[in-house]
Order: sequence, then C-alpha cells, then structure tokens
Amino acid sequence: MTRRGEVIAEHAFGLANLDTGETLTPRRRFRIASTRRYVRWKRRASLALYFISACTSSRNACREGSRE
Repeated sequence: MTRRGEVIAEHAFGLANLDTGETLTPRRRFRIASTRRYVRWKRRASLALYFISACTSSRNACREGSRE
C-alpha cells in the first residue's frame, strides 16, 4: 500500500510453493500468463462446432451457402 508515492504497508500471505512450503514474501514475482490466445482459440472452436452442426442438420445447407 502506498500513500503519496511512499510505501506505508507491505505484506504477503500464504505459500509461494506448496510442495516445498516456501512462504510468500512481498518481493516474490509471479509469471502471469496471457489468456488472449486461449480466448481466441475457444471462439474459433465454438464457431467451427456451430457450422459443423449446421451442415450436419441439413445436408445441402453448406454446399449452397446456407440458403434455405
């Protein structure tokens, strides 16, 4: 916690590593992963499943450009 740019409180709670029992310190750095690729992949997979189900529900819909 800071006030006017000066650190007034610095605490850490918990374990940094559950296997070794290493305690967490305020200076401990964690690697944070990006979720952008996962979200993009999930959206594409959902669209693909949508189109696959649409093509299997009506046989000629996909060949005719989804004209019904």
